[in-house]
Amino acid sequence: MQLPSPYDASQVDVMITPLSTRYKSREKTAGEIARRLHHQVDHYKGNHLFFFPSYHYMEMVYHEFKKYTDVDAVMQERGMDEDRREDFLAQFEIGGRLVGFAVLGGIFSEGVDLRGDKLNGVAVVGIGIAPRSYEKELIKEYFNQKERNGYDYAYVYPGMNKVLQAGGRLIRSEEDYGAIQLVDDRFLSTKYLQLLPNDWGSYRILK
Repeated sequence: MQLPSPYDASQVDVMITPLSTRYKSREKTAGEIARRLHHQVDHYKGNHLFFFPSYHYMEMVYHEFKKYTDVDAVMQERGMDEDRREDFLAQFEIGGRLVGFAVLGGIFSEGVDLRGDKLNGVAVVGIGIAPRSYEKELIKEYFNQKERNGYDYAYVYPGMNKVLQAGGRLIRSEEDYGAIQLVDDRFLSTKYLQLLPNDWGSYRILK
């Protein structure tokens, strides 16, 4: 079921950056991705949250990002308890200029409500596909037997759900405005474009 967004498309500037985030490409493209993220921070003043598919990848791009800017940046820690989570979010103040690096599908990509100028930009690096697992392979086989695309049900749809949840941190009310950057060349394929919400439809491609 796909329901229309309660918000207006003019509230968000959606950009797609077609760079590879595949595992074998990550070291090669980390510097360029950091540069694109820095450009977003430079162009859209305020606070930003950047999401990555793993801690290792997040840390890699974080260190590249710090080469471009002296803007304050904080990273999600492994195993953060409730107090550390609240401390992390409390740093996002109205009128501030902070960049947060976090893990896609983690504690900061869903259930976080940073309204107004507490959050002005989001970037999602990667399409959110989880590594292969026994459970996901069972799901894939089940839907294949139902003559559905089992790979999509086991990997693509859950991955894109993470992407949409992370992007959804940005616009939390009728007064919110900001930018969302989706970093991965696969976002431009028909399969993934069809899964983007309608209010993200007026996207720009960043070359």
